[in-house]
Amino acid sequence: MDAELMSKKTLIEKNNQLSNHCLLACSIISFGLMTGNLSAQDLSPQSPQGMFVSPLQDDATIKDVAFASAEILWAVGDHGVVWKSLDAGRTWNLVSVAPGMENFSFESVQFLTDRVGWIAGGAVSSVGRVHHGIVLATTDGGTTWNILSQAELPYLRQIHFSDLENGIAIGERTSKYSAGITSTNDGGQTWTPLQHEKNARWQSAAFFNDAAGLLVGDQGRQAVFSDGKILPGGGNIGGLQKRWYMLDDR
Repeated sequence: MDAELMSKKTLIEKNNQLSNHCLLACSIISFGLMTGNLSAQDLSPQSPQGMFVSPLQDDATIKDVAFASAEILWAVGDHGVVWKSLDAGRTWNLVSVAPGMENFSFESVQFLTDRVGWIAGGAVSSVGRVHHGIVLATTDGGTTWNILSQAELPYLRQIHFSDLENGIAIGERTSKYSAGITSTNDGGQTWTPLQHEKNARWQSAAFFNDAAGLLVGDQGRQAVFSDGKILPGGGNIGGLQKRWYMLDDR
């Protein structure tokens, strides 16, 4: 009888240890995605829904993550990977958004609600190293995704929508998009280049409000944009405080 009790006690202890390890692993996954230091290989090697994860998807770097609600998270990355979590990052499913996306890198994801969201990124052709941008959108919580813009856009690094219609995207410079910045007022169906006198390469943006924000790029460059225009001036990051005071006083 004593041996049977000891055996049950040992089994309970092992189960408790396993549960603790699972909770720790889930916490690490959530934190890794938040900080951008997690690759797809750190997620499940096979989607719980049974969707096979290829070696390319398994090794893909995660580039961005966004909350759609308190429990729903989306993560995107290289080789067209899109992951979705319904439990605040504890478990993840690989989502197929469209055929042929393995040649694209998804750099940015944003959701305004749990149903309306966008993904942006691009690809670089093997011949001529030509950049191509892409924007995908969903209005049903990611059940279906539509390719809104492709080919004509530059390679995109960040996308931001202030409402269902008005958005801005930051990417590489091209002959058409000389500043690498483009805006839309129809939910991403069409895009208009923003002009800037300086030959800057922008990497990211922060948004002060729905109409204004700050661009940052190579060699410490920064510029303020407002009402669909990049304001004249700029310089290195040292002039940031003065520029924001000027914007606030408008």
